[in-house]
Amino acid sequence: THFEIRDPLFRRPTARWCAIAAAALLAVGAIAILAVPDTHTENIITHYTTTFGIDALGTWSDLLRLPTIGLVLLVTNLGIARFFVAPRTDAAPPDTRPSIVLLVATVLLEFAVAVGSLLLFRINALR
Repeated sequence: THFEIRDPLFRRPTARWCAIAAAALLAVGAIAILAVPDTHTENIITHYTTTFGIDALGTWSDLLRLPTIGLVLLVTNLGIARFFVAPRTDAAPPDTRPSIVLLVATVLLEFAVAVGSLLLFRINALR
């Protein structure tokens, strides 16, 4: 059956797919972090570079910072994108291009969060 989407932002398929992709990437990152075994020690790597090696150690809960930042970015950017297409007083249709650009950037940010989370999983769970 067909249903009508009333939200002016999500009427555009590009906006819907960007929001879905960003949420899926955030879920991948969160699942990767939650899959790291909790060793109840301070020996979990929270930052690693190929040049210098281990930069920071912390507890398991410190790993949750990355998905939390991703969630804050997603919710904030969706709110700002929604604000861009809010109904205007002059009855002109809203321009959705700024919202689409912001949502595409959000997908890229969530991709970085997912990659970072997967790398943290790899360095911590597979050692």
